[in-house]
Amino acid sequence: KQWYQRRVRGGQGGVDRDMDRAFEMQHAAAQQGHADGLFDTGIMLLKGQGVPRNVTRARQYLERAVKAGNRAAPGTLGYLELNENGNITGAVHYFNISHNMGDTDSTHNLAVIQSFYQPFDTDPYYSHRMFKKAA
Repeated sequence: KQWYQRRVRGGQGGVDRDMDRAFEMQHAAAQQGHADGLFDTGIMLLKGQGVPRNVTRARQYLERAVKAGNRAAPGTLGYLELNENGNITGAVHYFNISHNMGDTDSTHNLAVIQSFYQPFDTDPYYSHRMFKKAA
């Protein structure tokens, strides 16, 4: 069912794009606790797709998606912390979770924060190692 929900959202595979219907379907999956439904509902709320943009509600769904095991949610929350709130500590927290799940984008983001924003690790080679892991 998840594949169909994403086709409705993207208008793929001969399915007409209908963002309102896609949000309804994702939200129904989220209410049942499905990790991908929680994540997709959060993303749609964050982008205002099929529903008015609501960063607060998006964050709530994304946090639930992390707890449900969605691998993309922690990196998205890290991005929100850094770019919406300017909270480097919060961003590092979520990027670390995502990095530990094997997300190389978050690994790269940790290296960038260490190198260019605010060092959070005392190891002088931390960012170098993280850039290498992300490559």
